[in-house]
Amino acid sequence: MKPAEKRVKKTLPRYSEKGKAAAAEKSGSGKLEEPAVGYIVSPVNLTINYLGGKHALRGAKVPQSDYEYIDLINAGLPKLSFDYLLNITGLSITEMADIFNITDRTLRRYTPNTVLSREQSERAVEIARLYNRGNEVLGTLEYFKVWMNSPLPVLGGKKPKTCLGTSLGISLLTKILGRIEYGVYS
Repeated sequence: MKPAEKRVKKTLPRYSEKGKAAAAEKSGSGKLEEPAVGYIVSPVNLTINYLGGKHALRGAKVPQSDYEYIDLINAGLPKLSFDYLLNITGLSITEMADIFNITDRTLRRYTPNTVLSREQSERAVEIARLYNRGNEVLGTLEYFKVWMNSPLPVLGGKKPKTCLGTSLGISLLTKILGRIEYGVYS
């Protein structure tokens, strides 16, 4: 079972007694067994949590699909979302400023309501998606943070976090995580 399948909603749908009995007969155990897949929290929604969730978006529509992220990126994320991402990733403000191609002094001057540029918003979403994926593959966010700070042979001995400054680098890290998930040496 993948780590994402472990996250289930706390409330289950109600069934009639007749429906429960039919399901118990089918399973042969006398107990109602429900597929966990029906309760997986969408990765899209988990990704938005890395950006501060609905609270940080301040009225912007929360994306329900990958396609809806385009509208969010075009509108620009508030700096508050960046602050949440900074906190979750554990990267320093200097490292994040370098990733976002901006000086840390300018970044510190932004107010929580400052809207990030399209490029900065896109990078924030890409990083949030990567950290969500890393959490899924490695099991916990803490393990993923350790992995991001560990030199990898596949990257020529460099740390994965050095790849966060480009879309190609983030894509490469996502591919490496996919290889790890399927047991391919990386």
